[in-house]
Amino acid sequence: MPILTSFLLITIVEISDKTMFLTLGMTPKFRKISLVVGVLLSSIIIMLIPTLVGEWLNRVVPRGSLVLTSGLVFLVVGLFVVFEKQKKTEKEYVKRIPEFLKVFLILFTSEMFDRSQLTALSITINSREPLMVWIGGTLGLLVPNLAVIFFTDKLANLIGNNLLKYVTGGILITVGILTILEYFGVIQF
Repeated sequence: MPILTSFLLITIVEISDKTMFLTLGMTPKFRKISLVVGVLLSSIIIMLIPTLVGEWLNRVVPRGSLVLTSGLVFLVVGLFVVFEKQKKTEKEYVKRIPEFLKVFLILFTSEMFDRSQLTALSITINSREPLMVWIGGTLGLLVPNLAVIFFTDKLANLIGNNLLKYVTGGILITVGILTILEYFGVIQF
């Protein structure tokens, strides 16, 4: 189940995230193969970091503290999604490195400590199955960006929709509240 949970939550988070806008902006500038390889590499590494940190935290911090903290993280990330103003940023591209590495570096630096990593960290803490979270999170980060690469024209009309932002935030807030309620024994999963 952690693979499905991380896939769905990371996908939901990414659909309204700046990464898709970056990918959309890079689509006309880079070859598709360079985009795919760069997105794949960045997705693998970006999701590896929080799952390893989450697994380490599971070993050194008391379980109750981690569950409460992860619930609060979901809640805060959800509120951030709802109230964040979208910034369109244009990155400068370095001239002498391979295209796929440019794509990797742009996406990797934009995703560091982003809400998708915080979400993966929280899922890892709750599930205690870092491999499954990593696989699901990597796919959740990869799939929306691949969709942008291959379906840019059709997705261009959908990206930026405020409804998407509120649905994403609402789902994360709900997961956060449910996790906190579980911590306090109000509900059980």
